[in-house]
Amino acid sequence: MQVLYKHSTVSADYIPGGAAWQDYGVRNERYKLIFFNRINEWELFDLKKDPHELKSVYDDPKYAGVQKKMRDELTRLRTERKDKEQFADIQK
Repeated sequence: MQVLYKHSTVSADYIPGGAAWQDYGVRNERYKLIFFNRINEWELFDLKKDPHELKSVYDDPKYAGVQKKMRDELTRLRTERKDKEQFADIQK
């Protein structure tokens, strides 16, 4: 099962009329991928080996295939749900 989620965040320095930003992610039973929109950063967690999500394996070459599958799934789910908000399809 794949789950798409968004989380809106308002910064501590938020001022009226300012904008919140979205964090996006997808997870399954084993992995969790998150994109932090404001800082343009990705994290990938192996929930079996790291259930407390303490160390991202996003840049670990051993997880390159998982990273691609999860990013593809995030894009698929966003497309399916016509979710085109402020998320950028960034190549990193």
